Amino acid sequence: MQRTVVTISPTDPAVKAIKTIFNLGFNSVPVVEKKKIVGIITDDDILKKLFPSMSEFMADMVAGRNFEAMEINMRHLMNTPVSDIMTKDVITATPDTPIMKAQSLMLLHGFAHIPVVEKDKKLIGIIAQGDIFKALVESEIPQDSSEEYHQWLASHWDLVVPWERRLDFEIPSLHRLFKQYKITNVIDVFCGTGEHDIALAKKGYHVLGLNRGTLMHRHAVEKFIQQPIDVQKNIKFRYGNYKKLIDKNDSPADAVVFLGNALGHLTDDCQQVLKSAFTKIPNKTGLLVLQLTNIDKIINVKKRLQDFVIVPSRVAKTSEYAFLQFYDPPRLGSKFATLTMSILFYRLKRWHQKAINSTSIIYFNQRNIESLLKRIGFSKIEFFGSNHNQALFDKKFDPKMHDYMNVVAYK
Repeated sequence: MQRTVVTISPTDPAVKAIKTIFNLGFNSVPVVEKKKIVGIITDDDILKKLFPSMSEFMADMVAGRNFEAMEINMRHLMNTPVSDIMTKDVITATPDTPIMKAQSLMLLHGFAHIPVVEKDKKLIGIIAQGDIFKALVESEIPQDSSEEYHQWLASHWDLVVPWERRLDFEIPSLHRLFKQYKITNVIDVFCGTGEHDIALAKKGYHVLGLNRGTLMHRHAVEKFIQQPIDVQKNIKFRYGNYKKLIDKNDSPADAVVFLGNALGHLTDDCQQVLKSAFTKIPNKTGLLVLQLTNIDKIINVKKRLQDFVIVPSRVAKTSEYAFLQFYDPPRLGSKFATLTMSILFYRLKRWHQKAINSTSIIYFNQRNIESLLKRIGFSKIEFFGSNHNQALFDKKFDPKMHDYMNVVAYK
Protein backbone atom coordinates (compact mmCIF):
# COMPACT_ATOMS: atom_id res chain seq x y z
CA MET A 1 0.00 0.00 0.00
CA GLN A 2 1.19 3.51 -0.84
CA ARG A 3 0.50 5.86 2.07
CA THR A 4 1.30 9.07 0.20
CA VAL A 5 -1.74 9.68 -2.00
CA VAL A 6 -2.42 12.49 -4.46
CA THR A 7 -6.01 13.68 -3.96
CA ILE A 8 -8.34 16.40 -5.15
CA SER A 9 -11.36 18.13 -3.61
CA PRO A 10 -14.94 17.79 -4.91
CA THR A 11 -15.00 21.57 -5.38
CA ASP A 12 -11.87 21.63 -7.54
CA PRO A 13 -12.41 22.41 -11.23
CA ALA A 14 -12.25 19.55 -13.69
CA VAL A 15 -9.12 21.05 -15.22
CA LYS A 16 -7.21 20.22 -12.03
CA ALA A 17 -8.26 16.59 -12.26
CA ILE A 18 -7.25 16.53 -15.93
CA LYS A 19 -3.80 17.93 -15.16
CA THR A 20 -3.33 15.56 -12.24
CA ILE A 21 -4.33 12.46 -14.18
CA PHE A 22 -2.71 13.14 -17.52
CA ASN A 23 0.38 15.11 -16.46
CA LEU A 24 1.31 12.72 -13.64
CA GLY A 25 0.37 9.58 -15.55
CA PHE A 26 -2.30 8.41 -13.09
CA ASN A 27 -5.36 6.37 -14.05
CA SER A 28 -7.49 7.73 -11.23
CA VAL A 29 -7.45 10.18 -8.34
CA PRO A 30 -9.42 9.88 -5.07
CA VAL A 31 -11.73 12.76 -4.26
CA VAL A 32 -11.45 13.66 -0.58
CA GLU A 33 -13.36 15.99 1.71
CA LYS A 34 -12.27 16.43 5.33
CA LYS A 35 -9.85 13.47 4.90
CA LYS A 36 -12.73 11.14 3.97
CA ILE A 37 -13.19 9.68 0.51
CA VAL A 38 -16.34 10.92 -1.24
CA GLY A 39 -15.62 9.75 -4.77
CA ILE A 40 -13.02 8.92 -7.37
CA ILE A 41 -12.34 10.42 -10.77
CA THR A 42 -10.78 8.35 -13.51
CA ASP A 43 -9.38 9.08 -16.93
CA ASP A 44 -12.44 7.30 -18.31
CA ASP A 45 -14.76 9.67 -16.42
CA ILE A 46 -13.00 12.65 -17.97
CA LEU A 47 -13.01 11.32 -21.51
CA LYS A 48 -16.66 10.28 -21.37
CA LYS A 49 -18.05 13.39 -19.68
CA LEU A 50 -15.91 16.15 -21.12
CA PHE A 51 -15.21 15.08 -24.68
CA PRO A 52 -17.72 14.07 -27.36
CA SER A 53 -17.84 10.54 -28.65
CA MET A 54 -16.75 9.88 -32.22
CA SER A 55 -20.37 9.57 -33.38
CA GLU A 56 -21.22 12.91 -31.76
CA PHE A 57 -18.19 14.51 -33.34
CA MET A 58 -19.13 13.20 -36.81
CA ALA A 59 -22.69 14.41 -36.35
CA ASP A 60 -21.41 17.86 -35.46
CA MET A 61 -19.32 17.95 -38.64
CA VAL A 62 -22.30 16.94 -40.80
CA ALA A 63 -24.48 19.54 -39.14
CA GLY A 64 -21.84 22.17 -39.76
CA ARG A 65 -21.53 23.06 -36.08
CA ASN A 66 -19.61 26.19 -35.14
CA PHE A 67 -16.21 25.02 -33.86
CA GLU A 68 -15.63 28.34 -32.10
CA ALA A 69 -18.73 27.61 -30.05
CA MET A 70 -17.36 24.15 -29.27
CA GLU A 71 -14.13 25.68 -27.94
CA ILE A 72 -16.08 28.07 -25.72
CA ASN A 73 -18.16 25.18 -24.42
CA MET A 74 -14.99 23.18 -23.71
CA ARG A 75 -13.57 26.04 -21.63
CA HIS A 76 -16.83 26.05 -19.69
CA LEU A 77 -16.60 22.31 -19.10
CA MET A 78 -13.04 22.68 -17.81
CA ASN A 79 -14.41 24.71 -14.92
CA THR A 80 -17.03 22.10 -14.05
CA PRO A 81 -16.67 20.99 -10.39
CA VAL A 82 -15.11 17.59 -9.89
CA SER A 83 -18.21 16.56 -7.91
CA ASP A 84 -20.23 16.68 -11.16
CA ILE A 85 -17.86 14.30 -12.95
CA MET A 86 -16.60 11.89 -10.30
CA THR A 87 -17.86 8.39 -9.58
CA LYS A 88 -19.53 8.49 -6.17
CA ASP A 89 -19.87 4.76 -5.51
CA VAL A 90 -16.24 3.96 -4.77
CA ILE A 91 -14.90 0.42 -4.48
CA THR A 92 -12.45 0.45 -1.56
CA ALA A 93 -10.29 -1.87 0.49
CA THR A 94 -9.38 -1.84 4.17
CA PRO A 95 -5.95 -2.44 5.77
CA ASP A 96 -6.90 -6.06 6.52
CA THR A 97 -8.30 -6.88 3.07
CA PRO A 98 -6.48 -9.99 1.76
CA ILE A 99 -4.11 -9.12 -1.05
CA MET A 100 -5.70 -11.54 -3.50
CA LYS A 101 -9.17 -10.09 -2.78
CA ALA A 102 -7.85 -6.63 -3.64
CA GLN A 103 -6.42 -8.05 -6.85
CA SER A 104 -9.76 -9.69 -7.67
CA LEU A 105 -11.61 -6.40 -7.15
CA MET A 106 -9.26 -4.64 -9.55
CA LEU A 107 -9.64 -7.31 -12.22
CA LEU A 108 -13.42 -7.51 -11.79
CA HIS A 109 -13.98 -3.77 -12.14
CA GLY A 110 -11.09 -3.00 -14.48
CA PHE A 111 -9.35 -0.74 -11.95
CA ALA A 112 -5.65 0.05 -11.82
CA HIS A 113 -5.89 1.36 -8.22
CA ILE A 114 -8.08 0.84 -5.16
CA PRO A 115 -8.23 3.35 -2.28
CA VAL A 116 -7.62 1.99 1.21
CA VAL A 117 -9.87 3.41 3.91
CA GLU A 118 -10.59 2.96 7.59
CA LYS A 119 -14.09 2.17 8.88
CA ASP A 120 -15.09 5.86 8.88
CA LYS A 121 -14.05 6.14 5.20
CA LYS A 122 -10.92 8.07 6.13
CA LEU A 123 -8.44 7.64 3.29
CA ILE A 124 -5.14 6.15 4.50
CA GLY A 125 -3.55 4.89 1.29
CA ILE A 126 -3.96 3.41 -2.16
CA ILE A 127 -3.11 0.04 -3.71
CA ALA A 128 -1.94 -0.24 -7.31
CA GLN A 129 -1.74 -3.42 -9.36
CA GLY A 130 2.02 -2.93 -9.35
CA ASP A 131 2.01 -2.99 -5.53
CA ILE A 132 0.19 -6.33 -5.53
CA PHE A 133 2.50 -7.77 -8.15
CA LYS A 134 5.54 -6.65 -6.15
CA ALA A 135 4.13 -8.12 -2.94
CA LEU A 136 3.47 -11.47 -4.60
CA VAL A 137 6.94 -11.56 -6.15
CA GLU A 138 8.56 -10.57 -2.86
CA SER A 139 6.74 -13.45 -1.16
CA GLU A 140 8.06 -15.79 -3.85
CA ILE A 141 11.64 -14.54 -3.66
CA PRO A 142 12.57 -11.96 -0.98
CA GLN A 143 14.83 -9.09 -2.01
CA ASP A 144 17.21 -9.08 0.96
CA SER A 145 20.61 -10.44 -0.07
CA SER A 146 22.25 -9.60 3.26
CA GLU A 147 20.57 -12.55 5.01
CA GLU A 148 22.58 -15.58 6.02
CA TYR A 149 22.84 -17.61 2.81
CA HIS A 150 20.85 -20.66 3.90
CA GLN A 151 17.97 -18.62 5.33
CA TRP A 152 17.95 -16.63 2.08
CA LEU A 153 18.11 -19.84 0.02
CA ALA A 154 15.08 -21.30 1.78
CA SER A 155 12.79 -18.73 0.23
CA HIS A 156 13.32 -19.94 -3.32
CA TRP A 157 14.95 -23.38 -3.12
CA ASP A 158 11.88 -25.16 -4.48
CA LEU A 159 11.95 -22.92 -7.55
CA VAL A 160 15.57 -23.84 -8.30
CA VAL A 161 15.36 -27.61 -7.90
CA PRO A 162 13.34 -29.74 -10.37
CA TRP A 163 12.19 -32.04 -7.56
CA GLU A 164 10.05 -34.44 -9.55
CA ARG A 165 12.85 -35.33 -11.97
CA ARG A 166 15.48 -35.44 -9.25
CA LEU A 167 13.52 -37.73 -6.96
CA ASP A 168 12.63 -40.04 -9.84
CA PHE A 169 16.31 -41.05 -9.95
CA GLU A 170 17.60 -40.52 -6.41
CA ILE A 171 14.86 -42.18 -4.36
CA PRO A 172 15.02 -45.53 -6.24
CA SER A 173 18.81 -45.47 -5.80
CA LEU A 174 18.53 -44.91 -2.06
CA HIS A 175 15.73 -47.47 -1.78
CA ARG A 176 17.83 -50.21 -3.43
CA LEU A 177 20.80 -49.42 -1.18
CA PHE A 178 18.69 -49.33 1.98
CA LYS A 179 16.88 -52.52 1.06
CA GLN A 180 20.20 -54.30 0.54
CA TYR A 181 21.38 -53.37 4.05
CA LYS A 182 17.94 -53.62 5.72
CA ILE A 183 17.82 -49.94 6.61
CA THR A 184 14.58 -48.75 8.21
CA ASN A 185 15.51 -45.63 10.21
CA VAL A 186 17.22 -42.68 8.52
CA ILE A 187 18.58 -39.34 9.72
CA ASP A 188 18.76 -36.72 6.96
CA VAL A 189 21.13 -33.90 7.92
CA PHE A 190 20.33 -30.53 6.31
CA CYS A 191 17.13 -31.92 4.83
CA GLY A 192 16.13 -28.60 3.26
CA THR A 193 12.46 -28.39 2.38
CA GLY A 194 11.94 -32.07 3.15
CA GLU A 195 11.36 -33.52 -0.32
CA HIS A 196 13.68 -36.53 0.11
CA ASP A 197 12.29 -37.29 3.56
CA ILE A 198 8.67 -37.25 2.43
CA ALA A 199 9.50 -39.48 -0.55
CA LEU A 200 11.35 -41.96 1.71
CA ALA A 201 8.51 -41.93 4.24
CA LYS A 202 6.09 -42.86 1.47
CA LYS A 203 8.20 -45.98 0.93
CA GLY A 204 7.89 -46.91 4.59
CA TYR A 205 11.14 -45.55 6.04
CA HIS A 206 11.19 -43.73 9.37
CA VAL A 207 12.97 -40.44 8.73
CA LEU A 208 14.28 -37.69 11.01
CA GLY A 209 14.89 -34.56 8.93
CA LEU A 210 17.22 -31.96 10.44
CA ASN A 211 17.70 -28.30 9.55
CA ARG A 212 19.78 -25.60 11.15
CA GLY A 213 17.69 -22.68 9.92
CA THR A 214 14.10 -21.90 10.86
CA LEU A 215 12.93 -21.04 7.33
CA MET A 216 13.97 -24.35 5.76
CA HIS A 217 12.38 -26.10 8.73
CA ARG A 218 9.16 -24.14 8.29
CA HIS A 219 8.91 -25.06 4.60
CA ALA A 220 9.49 -28.73 5.44
CA VAL A 221 6.78 -28.66 8.10
CA GLU A 222 4.35 -26.96 5.71
CA LYS A 223 4.81 -29.87 3.30
CA PHE A 224 4.59 -32.37 6.16
CA ILE A 225 1.12 -31.25 7.23
CA GLN A 226 -0.17 -31.75 3.69
CA GLN A 227 0.74 -35.45 3.75
CA PRO A 228 -1.68 -38.26 4.69
CA ILE A 229 -1.49 -39.63 8.23
CA ASP A 230 0.27 -42.84 7.21
CA VAL A 231 3.11 -40.74 5.76
CA GLN A 232 3.21 -38.22 8.62
CA LYS A 233 3.73 -40.97 11.19
CA ASN A 234 7.02 -41.88 9.48
CA ILE A 235 8.54 -38.36 9.58
CA LYS A 236 9.89 -36.01 12.21
CA PHE A 237 11.37 -32.61 11.40
CA ARG A 238 13.65 -30.82 13.88
CA TYR A 239 15.86 -27.75 13.71
CA GLY A 240 18.87 -26.55 15.68
CA ASN A 241 22.50 -27.56 16.14
CA TYR A 242 23.10 -30.71 14.07
CA LYS A 243 25.49 -32.37 16.52
CA LYS A 244 23.15 -31.85 19.46
CA LEU A 245 20.12 -33.03 17.50
CA ILE A 246 21.89 -36.24 16.45
CA ASP A 247 23.26 -36.88 19.94
CA LYS A 248 19.88 -36.33 21.60
CA ASN A 249 17.96 -38.52 19.18
CA ASP A 250 16.78 -41.58 21.13
CA SER A 251 15.53 -43.47 18.08
CA PRO A 252 17.87 -45.85 16.26
CA ALA A 253 19.54 -44.63 13.06
CA ASP A 254 20.50 -47.31 10.57
CA ALA A 255 21.71 -44.67 8.11
CA VAL A 256 22.73 -41.02 8.22
CA VAL A 257 22.55 -39.17 4.91
CA PHE A 258 23.88 -35.80 3.71
CA LEU A 259 22.25 -35.12 0.33
CA GLY A 260 22.62 -32.19 -2.05
CA ASN A 261 26.17 -31.36 -0.90
CA ALA A 262 24.84 -30.83 2.62
CA LEU A 263 28.16 -31.78 4.23
CA GLY A 264 30.01 -29.17 2.19
CA HIS A 265 27.93 -26.43 3.81
CA LEU A 266 29.03 -27.38 7.35
CA THR A 267 32.15 -25.21 7.34
CA ASP A 268 32.12 -24.69 11.13
CA ASP A 269 31.39 -28.15 12.50
CA CYS A 270 31.76 -30.73 9.74
CA GLN A 271 33.99 -33.13 11.73
CA GLN A 272 31.95 -32.89 14.94
CA VAL A 273 28.71 -33.68 13.07
CA LEU A 274 30.35 -36.61 11.27
CA LYS A 275 31.63 -37.98 14.58
CA SER A 276 28.12 -37.84 16.04
CA ALA A 277 26.80 -39.60 12.94
CA PHE A 278 29.49 -42.27 13.27
CA THR A 279 28.51 -42.87 16.89
CA LYS A 280 24.82 -43.15 16.03
CA ILE A 281 25.29 -45.65 13.16
CA PRO A 282 25.28 -49.33 14.27
CA ASN A 283 28.21 -51.63 13.50
CA LYS A 284 28.20 -53.80 10.34
CA THR A 285 24.75 -52.85 9.05
CA GLY A 286 24.84 -49.05 9.40
CA LEU A 287 25.58 -46.64 6.54
CA LEU A 288 26.78 -43.10 6.00
CA VAL A 289 25.69 -41.69 2.63
CA LEU A 290 27.17 -38.47 1.22
CA GLN A 291 26.18 -36.71 -1.97
CA LEU A 292 28.96 -34.21 -2.64
CA THR A 293 29.29 -31.65 -5.41
CA ASN A 294 32.32 -32.41 -7.59
CA ILE A 295 33.90 -28.97 -7.29
CA ASP A 296 37.01 -30.15 -9.16
CA LYS A 297 34.92 -30.61 -12.32
CA ILE A 298 33.16 -27.27 -11.87
CA ILE A 299 36.43 -25.38 -11.48
CA ASN A 300 38.56 -27.21 -14.04
CA VAL A 301 36.09 -28.45 -16.67
CA LYS A 302 32.98 -26.27 -16.45
CA LYS A 303 34.93 -23.02 -15.96
CA ARG A 304 33.34 -22.45 -12.53
CA LEU A 305 29.71 -22.59 -13.72
CA GLN A 306 27.60 -24.99 -11.68
CA ASP A 307 24.15 -24.35 -13.06
CA PHE A 308 21.99 -21.95 -15.03
CA VAL A 309 18.23 -22.48 -14.82
CA ILE A 310 15.27 -20.44 -16.09
CA VAL A 311 11.89 -21.16 -14.50
CA PRO A 312 8.45 -19.51 -14.71
CA SER A 313 7.14 -17.44 -11.84
CA ARG A 314 4.38 -19.14 -9.88
CA VAL A 315 2.49 -15.87 -9.37
CA ALA A 316 2.93 -14.05 -12.70
CA LYS A 317 2.39 -15.97 -15.93
CA THR A 318 4.42 -13.57 -18.08
CA SER A 319 7.43 -13.46 -15.77
CA GLU A 320 10.41 -15.75 -15.29
CA TYR A 321 13.36 -16.23 -12.94
CA ALA A 322 16.90 -17.10 -13.95
CA PHE A 323 19.16 -18.75 -11.35
CA LEU A 324 22.90 -18.61 -11.99
CA GLN A 325 25.18 -20.61 -9.65
CA PHE A 326 28.96 -20.57 -9.88
CA TYR A 327 32.00 -21.38 -7.74
CA ASP A 328 35.16 -19.47 -6.95
CA PRO A 329 38.20 -21.55 -6.00
CA PRO A 330 39.80 -20.99 -2.59
CA ARG A 331 41.51 -17.59 -2.42
CA LEU A 332 44.19 -16.04 -0.21
CA GLY A 333 45.04 -19.26 1.60
CA SER A 334 41.43 -20.20 2.41
CA LYS A 335 40.51 -23.89 2.33
CA PHE A 336 36.96 -23.07 1.29
CA ALA A 337 35.48 -22.51 -2.15
CA THR A 338 32.78 -19.85 -2.55
CA LEU A 339 29.36 -20.63 -3.99
CA THR A 340 27.45 -17.67 -5.41
CA MET A 341 23.86 -17.59 -6.58
CA SER A 342 22.51 -14.72 -8.64
CA ILE A 343 18.80 -14.35 -9.36
CA LEU A 344 17.45 -12.42 -12.34
CA PHE A 345 13.80 -11.55 -12.89
CA TYR A 346 12.14 -11.06 -16.29
CA ARG A 347 9.37 -8.50 -16.46
CA LEU A 348 8.29 -5.80 -18.91
CA LYS A 349 10.43 -7.04 -21.81
CA ARG A 350 13.74 -7.07 -19.95
CA TRP A 351 15.73 -8.89 -17.26
CA HIS A 352 16.33 -7.26 -13.87
CA GLN A 353 18.77 -8.15 -11.10
CA LYS A 354 16.69 -9.58 -8.25
CA ALA A 355 19.20 -10.76 -5.64
CA ILE A 356 22.67 -12.21 -5.16
CA ASN A 357 24.28 -14.05 -2.25
CA SER A 358 27.33 -16.19 -1.49
CA THR A 359 28.50 -18.77 1.03
CA SER A 360 31.67 -20.71 1.82
CA ILE A 361 31.75 -24.39 0.84
CA ILE A 362 34.21 -27.08 1.94
CA TYR A 363 36.23 -28.09 -1.12
CA PHE A 364 35.88 -31.87 -0.98
CA ASN A 365 37.58 -34.25 -3.38
CA GLN A 366 38.01 -38.02 -3.27
CA ARG A 367 41.33 -37.86 -1.48
CA ASN A 368 40.45 -35.50 1.37
CA ILE A 369 36.97 -36.92 2.11
CA GLU A 370 38.39 -40.45 2.24
CA SER A 371 41.11 -39.28 4.63
CA LEU A 372 38.55 -37.51 6.84
CA LEU A 373 36.20 -40.50 7.04
CA LYS A 374 39.04 -42.87 7.91
CA ARG A 375 40.21 -40.57 10.72
CA ILE A 376 36.70 -40.60 12.15
CA GLY A 377 36.65 -44.40 12.12
CA PHE A 378 34.91 -45.65 8.98
CA SER A 379 36.60 -48.84 7.75
CA LYS A 380 35.14 -49.21 4.26
CA ILE A 381 34.46 -46.34 1.86
CA GLU A 382 33.00 -46.64 -1.65
CA PHE A 383 32.86 -43.89 -4.28
CA PHE A 384 30.20 -43.62 -6.98
CA GLY A 385 29.53 -40.92 -9.56
CA SER A 386 26.42 -39.42 -11.12
CA ASN A 387 25.30 -36.41 -13.09
CA HIS A 388 22.10 -34.45 -12.61
CA ASN A 389 19.01 -36.66 -12.82
CA GLN A 390 20.93 -39.94 -12.83
CA ALA A 391 21.03 -42.97 -10.53
CA LEU A 392 23.39 -42.38 -7.61
CA PHE A 393 25.28 -45.66 -7.22
CA ASP A 394 25.47 -47.29 -10.67
CA LYS A 395 28.87 -45.99 -11.79
CA LYS A 396 32.32 -45.60 -10.25
CA PHE A 397 33.26 -42.00 -9.59
CA ASP A 398 35.16 -40.20 -12.36
CA PRO A 399 36.31 -36.71 -11.23
CA LYS A 400 36.38 -35.41 -14.81
CA MET A 401 32.97 -36.78 -15.78
CA HIS A 402 30.56 -36.70 -12.86
CA ASP A 403 28.74 -33.76 -11.29
CA TYR A 404 28.35 -35.59 -7.97
CA MET A 405 30.66 -37.74 -5.89
CA ASN A 406 28.41 -40.14 -3.98
CA VAL A 407 30.03 -41.79 -0.98
CA VAL A 408 28.86 -44.81 0.99
CA ALA A 409 30.83 -45.44 4.19
CA TYR A 410 30.60 -48.38 6.60
CA LYS A 411 31.88 -48.94 10.13
